[in-house]
Amino acid sequence: MWLWSFIGLIFTATLIAYAKGVPLNFEQLISMLYREPYLAFYGEVVDVGGLPLLILLAGRDSPEIYGLRRQRLLKSLAPSIPLTIAILVARIAYGDIFFESFSLSFPYNV
Repeated sequence: MWLWSFIGLIFTATLIAYAKGVPLNFEQLISMLYREPYLAFYGEVVDVGGLPLLILLAGRDSPEIYGLRRQRLLKSLAPSIPLTIAILVARIAYGDIFFESFSLSFPYNV
């Protein structure tokens, strides 16, 4: 699992760099992520969500084995819905809201 954390992040960053036309070397990858830190989010998605999904699809397992059921989906999502609505209302009312990350620079603010 830890190996996937590094491989998934490197794979995703390399794929994004290739799509953007950035030379594929370490310095250019870090420079790209420093200029556009939101791109690191995609690495997080692949790292955290990609492997379990890959295991689920490759093993042809039923999602219920991993606790993914309709009856518990609403119970799982219900706590996040009010916060999401509050953020959306604030963004619509006041424009885009920027979250400070303790004034840290990339990659510490990810």
